[in-house]
Amino acid sequence: MRTPGLLLAALSLCGCPMERDGAAQPTDPAASRLPFPDANELIASIEQKIVMPQGAGPLASYTRIYGRAAMGMPAEDGYVYGVLDRTTDGSRGARWSEEPVSEPMDGGCAVVTLRYSLARAAFDYIRCNGEA
Repeated sequence: MRTPGLLLAALSLCGCPMERDGAAQPTDPAASRLPFPDANELIASIEQKIVMPQGAGPLASYTRIYGRAAMGMPAEDGYVYGVLDRTTDGSRGARWSEEPVSEPMDGGCAVVTLRYSLARAAFDYIRCNGEA
């Protein structure tokens, strides 16, 4: 009977997981992504390299949030996005977010945004936001 052969051919054409020895084979596209380091180590590494833009305050005066994606922007493997927000309430420090970080549209140098390339271990940009 040809049904099993046709089924296997159809599954391979559609990109569906095929079972081998009773176990589903992974088809996760993340398997081909650049390895992602420990978030705390990554944040420390990024923050050692940050040079704040002209007009911004010292890094320690900002609350810093980093993540793999930014709101309103298509997620790209191999990048880290950061939003640094100068706070006056004393809540400072850095943290990792599994959710996309917000990309504020204004705030001047009270809000600094960045994009870091893991492959190059360098920034694509570090910039103050515009003014509303």
